Amino acid sequence: MMNNETNSFIGMTMNKKTHIDQLRMLFHKQQFQMIEKQADQFKKNNPKSFDMMTILGVTFSQLGKLEKAMLHFEQALHVKPDSPQSHNNLGNSQRKLGLLHKSLCSYEEALKINPEYTEALNGRGGVLMDLGQIDDAINSYQKVMTLAPDHPEAPVNLVYAYIANGDFDLAKEMLEDLLAKNPRHADAHHQFSRIHRYHKGDPHLEAMEQALKAPNRSLKETVLIHHALGKAHADLKNHKTAFDHWTKANHTFKSSIGYEFQKVQKVFDNIKKWEDVASHHRFDAPLDKRPIFILGMPRSGTSLVEQILSGHSKVYAAGELESLGRNTRLIPFSAKRISKSILKQISQGYIEELRYLPTDKTLITDKMPLNFRWIGIIRAIFPEAPILHLKRHPMAVCFSNFRNFFRAEGVSYSHDLMDIGRFYLA
Repeated sequence: MMNNETNSFIGMTMNKKTHIDQLRMLFHKQQFQMIEKQADQFKKNNPKSFDMMTILGVTFSQLGKLEKAMLHFEQALHVKPDSPQSHNNLGNSQRKLGLLHKSLCSYEEALKINPEYTEALNGRGGVLMDLGQIDDAINSYQKVMTLAPDHPEAPVNLVYAYIANGDFDLAKEMLEDLLAKNPRHADAHHQFSRIHRYHKGDPHLEAMEQALKAPNRSLKETVLIHHALGKAHADLKNHKTAFDHWTKANHTFKSSIGYEFQKVQKVFDNIKKWEDVASHHRFDAPLDKRPIFILGMPRSGTSLVEQILSGHSKVYAAGELESLGRNTRLIPFSAKRISKSILKQISQGYIEELRYLPTDKTLITDKMPLNFRWIGIIRAIFPEAPILHLKRHPMAVCFSNFRNFFRAEGVSYSHDLMDIGRFYLA
């Protein structure tokens, strides 16, 4: 399925030249790899074409090459700076890369041009959620619902926001409405299960069983409804049935992504090579904003600890910043040691992200759990930064990973008990 970037492109006026027509044909057939192979030739013939840069940007986004996608959306904006679609497309790519504050700026630019642009309002809501600004996210999603009540994503996104804000009654009301309209709505079943306490004879249990029997189920329906039934049967203390549903959900999803733990093991092996990094490079640059790192296995309590710390007047909760993990990609995979120049780039990239935060507070919590992999790097670039490494009983944290559905690529180990065990040990 094409994403919002694709939809924002459809309907644009196309250049009549033959190769543009060819590009458009390939695009609508979703032959993205073919477009990639011919990208340089297309650009050579039309170096200042707005449509060309937009198509190529969407193509690279579809292929997961987000840095290239960003470059082409930026080039499209040089040609046509008043295009809300291009600002929105750029924001989508920036958000996927974890450049949350830049992404928010891009969505805001799109909304300055068209305040009723629902895709930008929806994207803005997503970034605000990522930043922990829940009330503002709710306002953004509510605007989408006012402008487009049948928007395909905004209703569920608004439910996520209500749940995050503790507004469970509002969330349930919306979910019941979604399920009345579409009894196979996988996201609605899954989210309802998260906030509902099941009892014997519960009508929602039967509704999920019926949805699971529906013909031509999608991958999403299979995975999310099995996860929801797992939660329901756990409430009913039908532990074997609950476990069977979670196993089916996770097995199905793991098969769809082709996850192999061996690749992750290689990353951990490399991290061990770099673990003495703090002993030969240390930075002592003064910081106007000082990070506090809260890390550990996912489901180990990072969110709770951040909530506790952010109750202090001088502490700002930044949520799960992706900057550190993203900037570690600068390290050559085969490196035995990390050079001082690369550490400096990682440090500068992280500091820049802190400066984008909408706060004057000097203490910033970063609760990205998987930053535990980069403790050696943290000690090198921020030697004075507190590191709170949270631990929970191995069985508790591993099983919690198994029974909760994670879409994020970095948590792909969580769909198989053996993979979870291997990851925990690594």
